[in-house]
Amino acid sequence: MLDFQRHPVKIAHINVRTETHGDEEVTAVDLKLTFDVPNFVLDKLSPTLRPSLYEAANDDIFGPDGNTLSHVKNPQLGRLNWAGEHEPVSLHLHCGVKPKDDLLFTDSTFGKINFEVKEGGTCSFATRVQILPNAAEAAKPMMLLKHEVLATLDTANASNIDGPDDDGK
Repeated sequence: MLDFQRHPVKIAHINVRTETHGDEEVTAVDLKLTFDVPNFVLDKLSPTLRPSLYEAANDDIFGPDGNTLSHVKNPQLGRLNWAGEHEPVSLHLHCGVKPKDDLLFTDSTFGKINFEVKEGGTCSFATRVQILPNAAEAAKPMMLLKHEVLATLDTANASNIDGPDDDGK
């Protein structure tokens, strides 16, 4: 599954809502994150995904070794969706000068993944992370709207909640 450490992401959209947990209503926030990553990150989604979308460029100075796939095979595909909702994930927004100023959401849901493959070996991702902030944290993500911030996404303990995991199980 997709994950990253201290990678620049832009908080492109925020949706504040309530969820009912038993008899209690809690504040929930949907964060739309956008970011660019090298195309080898596609291997984390599926080992066959990158070679199905990219091929070695004719002028590749490193040679066709399979690791320098940088030419988009079918640019007409446009944005692609990747199914699945994963939880629990941990989202750490490194937004302060001091670590105590950072935001850490440990029981989040990660999904609505879509991406566009670009010439040269870059992929532009847009994803949704659903967080459950406490009262002290609820307003802080609003201050990050339309800003770029370093983020860490840890999906090590996550499982797919609406279908089979990435390995088909």
